[in-house]
Amino acid sequence: MGKNLASLWGAAAAVPDAPALVHGAIRRSWRELDTRAAGLRRLGLTRDSKLALYLSNCPEYLECTYGAFNLQAIPVKSITATSPAARPACRRLSRRTTRR
Repeated sequence: MGKNLASLWGAAAAVPDAPALVHGAIRRSWRELDTRAAGLRRLGLTRDSKLALYLSNCPEYLECTYGAFNLQAIPVKSITATSPAARPACRRLSRRTTRR
């Protein structure tokens, strides 16, 4: 079976308190990322759900991507520089996902 990011990050279970994310003064351990990922599950994200990410390059972007991969959901990445023509389609996708 092939490896993907979720399976590689899953190996961090052996070192849950090791740094997983460092961004300036922000530090997150693997355990903290897992706790944040569980928040997505509580919001109803499940396997094959789509999660629209309207985030810039920030720690929350990685946290949400990590959480989606761990739940086997599909992160739909929309950088803040998305063209105005593409934004309505991104919004429609987001609404369909949240209505499941």
